[in-house]
Amino acid sequence: MKDQFFTPMELATAAINAVRVRKVEIVADFAAGHGDLLVAARSRWPDCFTFGNDIDFACSSKLATDERISAYSSCDFLNDRSTNASKRFRELLGKCDVVLLNPPFSGRGGRALSVNTESGQVTCSRAMAFIFTAIKFLRTGGEIVAILPASCLSSRKDAKILEEIQRVANYYEIGRYSNNTFPDCSASTVVVRFRRLANSVQTTPNIDCQQVRRRGEDHLFVKVVRGCVPVYRAENGLAGRRFPFIHSTDIVDTEVNQYQRSVKIDTRAVRGPAVLLTRVGSPATKKCAIYDCAQTIVLSDCVIALECENLAIAEKVRARILSRWDRFSSLYGGTCAPYITLDALKSFLLSNSIMLVD
Repeated sequence: MKDQFFTPMELATAAINAVRVRKVEIVADFAAGHGDLLVAARSRWPDCFTFGNDIDFACSSKLATDERISAYSSCDFLNDRSTNASKRFRELLGKCDVVLLNPPFSGRGGRALSVNTESGQVTCSRAMAFIFTAIKFLRTGGEIVAILPASCLSSRKDAKILEEIQRVANYYEIGRYSNNTFPDCSASTVVVRFRRLANSVQTTPNIDCQQVRRRGEDHLFVKVVRGCVPVYRAENGLAGRRFPFIHSTDIVDTEVNQYQRSVKIDTRAVRGPAVLLTRVGSPATKKCAIYDCAQTIVLSDCVIALECENLAIAEKVRARILSRWDRFSSLYGGTCAPYITLDALKSFLLSNSIMLVD
């Protein structure tokens, strides 16, 4: 991912020290990177619940390995369909005591984003779109402490969004930092605290950033399901007539053939429409198939499914994977039978605007 500049300790400390909330139980970072701000939060509030999100799956995978991060996600924060599909995000709406942010400063080409507000559409920088969208996750009196480009508080691009923010939150400039604070980045920065107003309870949840497209593509949404039943168990201890069992050998010429086996359990069951991919074995386009049937199936541990809302989305997902096949097939490795890891698959999907839902 481009536009990644992880938070230096100096700024992380300044952000934590700027918080004025007396009782802190829930802390979130919606552009968490490697979790530096959340780790600093745990140092100050050892018993708080910390939630980290980052659209880059490599970053969210790192968050998952840090015991100081209570929960993590890999949603596109500026896409309400992506966050609405996440149970964790829905649970956090209006509940956060503190949100810490070091949002992306520029985005692709530094373009302004279009944001829906109660006053109509306004444009703003990507950084301020993060602030605006994050407010709805605060409880009354909750605070956002953010590290922003210094220009955000004075530029014409962000003047309208600042007006909208002031309808629901007060903001205070905490301190400014020179253009050498971030390694390999020349941007001057400012630490700002936003405090949600008591009278904003009714209005803030209706505020959303309009869907942002990357590379001119629509976001597609899938649920990733990794098969877990070995063939030998499907043929012996788990054999039964209830659920069709799909192994990689059942995917032939881009179609799911009549199943040869069935099992009596529905562990990680899948329903169509879905795109089926081989997890183990040499990658081949003929092994990338659409399963378009409501009948529940169980996958072998050599197959992965991408469940989709409808057939049209499944066809788009498959077409997008095939259009990047050289890149996709290069993700398979291993000293014996080639295989793809879930982390590599999810990172590929996200980099191609195929978003993940719980």
